[in-house]
Amino acid sequence: MHFGNSYDLRISKKSITFAPNFNYNRMTAFVFPGQGAQFSGMGKDLYDAYPEARTMMLRANDILGFSLTDVMFEGTDEELRQTRVTQPAIFLHSIVAGRLMTTLRPNMVAGHSLGEFSALVAAEAISWEDGLRLVSQRAQAMQEACELQPGAMAAVLALADEKVVEVCENIDEVVLRILWWQLTSIALVRWLFLVL
Repeated sequence: MHFGNSYDLRISKKSITFAPNFNYNRMTAFVFPGQGAQFSGMGKDLYDAYPEARTMMLRANDILGFSLTDVMFEGTDEELRQTRVTQPAIFLHSIVAGRLMTTLRPNMVAGHSLGEFSALVAAEAISWEDGLRLVSQRAQAMQEACELQPGAMAAVLALADEKVVEVCENIDEVVLRILWWQLTSIALVRWLFLVL
């Protein structure tokens, strides 16, 4: 991944790449990910290459009261899956990456679930430090809820409605059916904590 003043983002129908001579007549949107986008080593390349990234990440460690960067850079998949770690890690990585794209400013921003906080920061509605504090509180609340009442969620795609109904009728757990964009998704839940 390379972010720098000499490179811009080029978007085609087949790929997204960093390249010179970007066409600035297009509208640009930054869309930030939600939980599930984490990976071991996330942000390490930015931390090593950019002083601003390093400064922000070290400040995040201070705000959180623990070394988030240690878990982001060297943590196990299990450690990164903990909601109290995952959400601040994805938020911080998103914000740092967005800040480093100095040659590209979005005309609009959006985010999926957790990513909405990153979008608020990118839109300059809140500071990244306040965003991190909010995300940390949200993540802690969700972590505690999961520990009090363990559960799971699943999405079913491209399966006939009749088959989905048949499967759900044979499950003893709570089943919640969600209609979204005329697609049917089935979520198997004991606990659902959703922030829209």
